[in-house]
This record gives sequence, C-alpha cells and structure tokens, in this order.
Amino acid sequence: MSAHAIEPSDRWWLLPLGALAVGLLLSIPFWSGDLDLRVATMVQAWNKDLGGSQQDRWWWLLPYYLPAILAIGIGLGAASAVVGGLLQPERGWLRPGLYVLLVLAVGCGGITNLLLKERWDRPRPRDTVGFGGVQTYQGPWAMGEMPGRGKSFPCGHATVPAIGFALWLLWRRRRPALARWSLAGGAVLVAWVSAARLLAQAHWLSDVLWAVVLMIVVAVALRRLVLAQGANRAEGRPRLRWPVLAGGGITAALVGAALLMTPHYMDFRMRGGRSAIGEGPWRLEVQADVAQVVIDLRAGGEHAVSLEGEVHGFGMPGVAVRRRLVCGGGVARIEVVVDGRLSEHSAVLHLVVDPTDLASIDVQVGRGDVEVRGPSEAAHVAVSAVTRTGVIRLPEGWR
Repeated sequence: MSAHAIEPSDRWWLLPLGALAVGLLLSIPFWSGDLDLRVATMVQAWNKDLGGSQQDRWWWLLPYYLPAILAIGIGLGAASAVVGGLLQPERGWLRPGLYVLLVLAVGCGGITNLLLKERWDRPRPRDTVGFGGVQTYQGPWAMGEMPGRGKSFPCGHATVPAIGFALWLLWRRRRPALARWSLAGGAVLVAWVSAARLLAQAHWLSDVLWAVVLMIVVAVALRRLVLAQGANRAEGRPRLRWPVLAGGGITAALVGAALLMTPHYMDFRMRGGRSAIGEGPWRLEVQADVAQVVIDLRAGGEHAVSLEGEVHGFGMPGVAVRRRLVCGGGVARIEVVVDGRLSEHSAVLHLVVDPTDLASIDVQVGRGDVEVRGPSEAAHVAVSAVTRTGVIRLPEGWR
C-alpha cells in the first residue's frame, strides 16, 4: 500500500457529487413508479416457481456469509499495514492501512448500520403487504412508520464488497493492474451478494443502489482526508505520530468489534399430528421473542400443525436458536427463542393449521407482526394475539 499526494488543482469532489447525482437520477423510477415492487414481485414469483424460498441453496448461503469473511480479511490486512507502517515508516503503509480501516468503520459500520439501518426503519420486502408481511412499502430515503422495525435501507451486505472501489482508488496509480482487479472483483461480488439478498426478500433493489453510492462517497472523502492531506503534510512537516497511532488504535478496535459480529441464519421445519395433540377440542400456542408470525388455517392437511421458520441476525459466536413443538394434553405449543443477543434480528414463522376441532389460538410475540388467515368456516376459532411492537391482523369479522 502506498499513499499519493493529490494536487490542489484536483477536483476530487466531482466524483462523490457525480455518484450522488447518479444515485438520485436512478432513484426516480423508484419514487415516481413502482420499480422496487415490480422487482420484488418478480423475485417472489421466481421463488414460487422453484418450489419456495432459495435460502437453503449453497449459492444463497455463501454470499450471506461472504461479506463477514471479506470484512475480516480486509480488516486484518489493513491492520497489518498499520502495524508495519509504525514499525517501518519508510514503507508508507500507515496511512493506507488507516484509510481502509476507516472505510470499513465509517462506511460499512457507522453510516450504513448505526446511522441509516438502525434509524431509517424502512421495512424489508418480506415485512410488507403483498410479500407476506403487514407493513406499508416505503420508497428509498423514506423513513419507516414503525420505529425499530425496519432494517432494509441500505443493503449492509453490499457495502463490504463495494470496498473494492476504495482499493481501486488506493492502487490505481502505483498498481493499476491490482486496482482494476479490485474494482472488477468488487463489482462482481456486489452483484452476487445483492442478488442473494433480493432473492431472500431481505432488501429492495434501491437498497443496493444506495449502498454502492454511499460507499463511493465515503471512499473518496476519506481518501482526501487520510491519504492526500497526510501526504501533503509529510512534505516538510513533522508527522504527528501519537494522534495517528491513537486514531488507528481506536479505529482498529471499532472495526475489530464489528468484525466479531458473526452472521447467523437458521431455517427449520416442524410438524405435529392430530393424534399427538390429543382428543377433543385443542388449542394452538405460539411464543417467540422476535418473529413475524403468519398462520394459515386450511382444512384437510396432512398434519394438524405444520411450521416453516427462519431466523436471521448478527451476533457473537455461540448464539443459539431454541425451537420446539410440544404436543399433548390438547395443546400444540411452539416456542422459538434466541439464546444470546442478535443485531438485525428478524424471524419468520409460517404455520399451516388444520382448524378441525381447533378451539383457540394464543400468540405471544415480543417484537413482530401477527397475521391469521382463513376461510369464514374457520371463524369459530378464538384468537388471542399479543405483540409489544407490531401489528395484529385478523380476517374481517373474526374474534
């Protein structure tokens, strides 16, 4: 890694302004039309034609975990450059290493996850009406209506391979071949990871667009601040080693903490037969700390209760998902609880229930939506649903 001075005449600000302008221009079809919804509908139809969600396929699972692997590898490489630059200043590795660490910390961490994803509350496709959820679609840069419920904007997975653009900026003069490979490889990985997130109905197409735009802006701005200014100060001025060292240590600590957040994904299926539940009228109980619960009442099914679920999130290694279906004594009880802390924690529980002899449904969710669907013939089922943060939707006229 090597830094390069940028001449005062360089119009470095044109690139980030141009990226923002292009992002705004490309966002017009999302704001004035329904491009996001049409793409999500195509994805939903494609999944349905292939027999359901594609999230258990290797080509989906790999890009789900790939950004974490890339972030760890790039972060360790950048931290090594910082250490090498401190031990051997003549190699000029210190500021390039800090630059890459800052792009990770500010772009992927601070702006994407702490500022936007945690505060903008844009609902994911799978959480909106028409795609299995109950929330209302919001366009790009429109804040969600349910605080703390939406983690869609922008696509955090796409920001990590987008660092390929920052590496291109870093190497394009001294190592142009490596710079081109970084840019091309980053673009390919952004496309692959983004396609996987779209197929999972976890992000809108506009989430990906703005993830890339924001990373371009951050990469150019930090290059100017860290590399150009540092190189210009080096010409005849003493280096401020301790502030740089302290800043590098703090940045490395922040990035290290972020890199320890391991992606977690689990899908599961559970079935309960009528004989296992017991004779006579029975009741269904569902308990989850975080989940979007959808219950379809359909008579004549093979099982009395059939559950397909999935849990997503990021947490320290060792986080476990406890899920169980217990049948007996006239009760079918489903519990899905996470042991440990997950950020961006989301879960979907889809139940198909035979309403024959079903007396009641009791759902308790810490955070999430609850929806019960069924024909009028099943209106005799008493439904009790409680959620601290979410929406409860029952068929019209039901109890």
